[in-house]
Amino acid sequence: LKGGKNWYDDEYNTPMIYWRNIKHLIPKDKTIWEGFYGNGKSAEYIKKLGFDVLDNTGDFYRAITKLGKDPNICLLTNPPYTRFRKILEALVNTTIPFCLLIPISKISMIENQQYLKKMNIQVSLKTANNYQILLSIVYISQEDLT
Repeated sequence: LKGGKNWYDDEYNTPMIYWRNIKHLIPKDKTIWEGFYGNGKSAEYIKKLGFDVLDNTGDFYRAITKLGKDPNICLLTNPPYTRFRKILEALVNTTIPFCLLIPISKISMIENQQYLKKMNIQVSLKTANNYQILLSIVYISQEDLT
């Protein structure tokens, strides 16, 4: 994926092919909330796939307070990775079902594995062929490395 000009610019806009590849995993009976609007292309692509989309809701953390009470909402987004933990903390304190597009390189970092385990979050991967890979949150401590 092509990002911003600097290594710290983590606003990536997900291409249509990625949304098309996970279309079969997106709930048809929910309104999809694209929580990180970016340039608006992601929401546009999800709409083109036939889903009702709520987008451009402004500040994610303010919107989640309001939307967290709506049983018809499902968050589907490619969030800024530098705010990974803060976003997860906000989500686990709601009843919103969510799917975050996070690269395996981010999830596999030891400190993130420890964090996911602490938050009791299970990571699941499904492929286009509907194979499911469940990532067990197992981490290596510093003592294990010596």
